[in-house]
Amino acid sequence: MNRSTFILLLMLMVCALSLVASQQKTRTLYVALERAQTEERRLNQEWLRLEYEQIGRAHRLNSSH
Repeated sequence: MNRSTFILLLMLMVCALSLVASQQKTRTLYVALERAQTEERRLNQEWLRLEYEQIGRAHRLNSSH
């Protein structure tokens, strides 16, 4: 194996390892995104519930006067 073949092989290995690391990072970020979106939906539902609860209390206060 001559020197240029060895250098090309080494560059190929570095590129392959870089690709694997990049794909792993992408998977990790995707999972984090999914978790954040799930949390966003949960918080939005909680916000709506609290808004309806506040509206209900305001109606009860107005109707009791």
